[in-house]
Amino acid sequence: MNLRINPDSVRFRLDAQDYLRLCESHSITQQTDLQQGLRLTYEVRFGELPVKNIGSDLRLETTQSAQGLHFTLTVSAQAQAALATPNPTKQGIRDYQPTPTGDLLTLVLERDVDHRSHAQR
Repeated sequence: MNLRINPDSVRFRLDAQDYLRLCESHSITQQTDLQQGLRLTYEVRFGELPVKNIGSDLRLETTQSAQGLHFTLTVSAQAQAALATPNPTKQGIRDYQPTPTGDLLTLVLERDVDHRSHAQR
């Protein structure tokens, strides 16, 4: 699983193996170790969105602890169905979430449609 963070977007990208693990366990987690014992943990999970997010496809939650930051992207049932199509689109699933400043953060979940391995690219 890859994570890309830009000032106005957060993108999660799943390769074929990641997607299979997500379908089997309904959750996939990875982490990147940072300096001074901190880490960035990122997770994609299938689940119900909070009532305030009804009608949305994705919800990003961020928590902070002594170990670092944890991003959890929750994927709605509707988005799960779109992700499961035999030929998902390159654009993936997009949704928008307001930030504390009132701007919109773009959330993206992509399923890698390029079936070659990274070594072959």
